[in-house]
Amino acid sequence: MKNSLLLFGLSLFVSGVFSNLCRAPCSCVDRTVDCSNLKLKTQFNETEWNGMQSITEAKFDVNQIKHLTQYPKLPLVYLSLTHNMISTIDDGAFSNLESLTILDLSDNYLDSSHLNPNIFKGQYQPGYYAPLKNLTELKLSHNLFYTLHPDLFEHLPRLERLSLNNNPFKTLDKNTVTALSSIQSLKLLDLSATGLFSLPEYPFGTPRFLSILNLSLNRFSSIPYQLEHVESLQYLFMDDNPVISIEKFPRLPKLEVLHLNWLPKLKKIGPYSLSNLTGLKELYCHNNINLKEISATALTSIPTDASEGPVWPVLKKLDFHHNSLGYLDSNLVGRWDLLEDVNIKGNPWVCECDNQWIVEDLIPKIRALKKDHLLDGIICHEPLEMKGLSMVELQAKHYTMRCLDKYGNQPEKDGSFLLGLIIGLWFAVPFIVGAIIVYRRRNQTPKQFSRAFYKRAESSENLSDNMHY
Repeated sequence: MKNSLLLFGLSLFVSGVFSNLCRAPCSCVDRTVDCSNLKLKTQFNETEWNGMQSITEAKFDVNQIKHLTQYPKLPLVYLSLTHNMISTIDDGAFSNLESLTILDLSDNYLDSSHLNPNIFKGQYQPGYYAPLKNLTELKLSHNLFYTLHPDLFEHLPRLERLSLNNNPFKTLDKNTVTALSSIQSLKLLDLSATGLFSLPEYPFGTPRFLSILNLSLNRFSSIPYQLEHVESLQYLFMDDNPVISIEKFPRLPKLEVLHLNWLPKLKKIGPYSLSNLTGLKELYCHNNINLKEISATALTSIPTDASEGPVWPVLKKLDFHHNSLGYLDSNLVGRWDLLEDVNIKGNPWVCECDNQWIVEDLIPKIRALKKDHLLDGIICHEPLEMKGLSMVELQAKHYTMRCLDKYGNQPEKDGSFLLGLIIGLWFAVPFIVGAIIVYRRRNQTPKQFSRAFYKRAESSENLSDNMHY
């Protein structure tokens, strides 16, 4: 009986909460109202929001809304307005949403001339406007920003995650740098696909907490040294940039995860190039179609105290799949046995003695991880007689690979080559001799011919005389 009353009371509560919008045209589940894909051109007014005082999430994605006015007082924690046509937002539009934590305005028509600091101001207090103190994540990706208002985030003191990806910045000008530098609590910044090819000296001021930075899909030809000022950085994404080689990484001792994937021009990772990443735990460097060389000392750092030996970061994950690597040095990583993931498949491996350690040592370590997919595709591409063989099968057969000489010659094929050469000469010599005779005869003058005939005749007569006696 008690349970029945409880369910009845709950049904009355839900029907009261979702009395208006949830009947039509939106749908409601739990405490979420979803008004997406309805071709809405304006947002709902305060009357239409009546009865929705317990809703915490609202979605108005994929509509045709152009102008945002002030929202009524609602307990919204999450508000999404992606894929609309928003170009104008009234000052204080979100001031009544005091619990708002995540605001998604991506995929609209916003630019710096229509997005000013007053849009994010909170409730008016005697003499000042309170901030939106609970907003921690703001998504502004896929808009039309070339720059930012320098005071844009002054009413967002707790902003931690900011997405500006897929905006046509091309450069971080002074106003933009000022705006970014003002976000004291910033932890994540996404600047991917913004056309950047360089960074100013202090692109984010002196951030205390910035730990995740995404610079993928830009135009960097080298790793920007200015990142050295982001001392708290733990995750860095540099995927899909026209980086040609990596010679020296900026000093980032707290960096734990590095992504260097899909770099179409990358050819080489040089000696000691990653030595400043002493805290690195995960290195993802895959699908770099021109990457043929990773130096044996790329991850090695030399302590200032000469009495100590080289030092390596304690890696947990290493991903080198689908590059153009022929060789991998066993000294690249200090402790291969501590790795929890090792992916080297899809490379054109040269199966010779310099890579014997992969067969004998690395393959068993990968097998011990009990992740069979990591063993697939570790295939020999050179030398020719080894092409197509699996290193996993070679390890199972305890196969010992031979050594190539420094010119890449294949001594075991020399016998066949010499035999073919002798046979070729055997057939070629008669033709060469015959060709020389024919050539000489064709080039003799009548006088030379008669002299030759005379000498042969004279020789014959002398021979007859000698025989007569």
